Amino acid sequence: MLRPPAGAAAGTLSVPGAGRPPEETTKALEIRRRQEVERSLPELAPLPPTRRYSLAVILGASAGQIFPVVQSRIILGRGVNCDLQLQDSEVSRRHAMIEIKGETGTITDLGSTNGTYVDGVRIQQKAIEPHQEFSLGTTTLMFIVTELGEGA
Repeated sequence: MLRPPAGAAAGTLSVPGAGRPPEETTKALEIRRRQEVERSLPELAPLPPTRRYSLAVILGASAGQIFPVVQSRIILGRGVNCDLQLQDSEVSRRHAMIEIKGETGTITDLGSTNGTYVDGVRIQQKAIEPHQEFSLGTTTLMFIVTELGEGA
């Protein structure tokens, strides 16, 4: 039979952990860890004004759409907090990151379930050149770099 702790009112039970803040969930811990990692990444130089960067969806639910890239580091995934949100159930919430330095981009898989592929090969991190295609889930995108005129 359960008995109330000494000094407790009759008819009450002590519940372990009662009165303490709830422990963080695994998901909350994972989100916090990812945010800490992102904050620790070095700041990248701004994109050069003489080039325009875009990601074109070649295959997938958003085929035909072109997304301008306006910052040096973007997160791709199906999650609402991603810089580029893809409508693909095979894409992880936070699937991959692209960092742009000069004309070259670097794509990094962020621990996705279904992987990131460049030229049909699963990668963890790889440089991508202008007009090179890569895949996340069932979506294939192309990295586009456009040179702008002097007066841009």
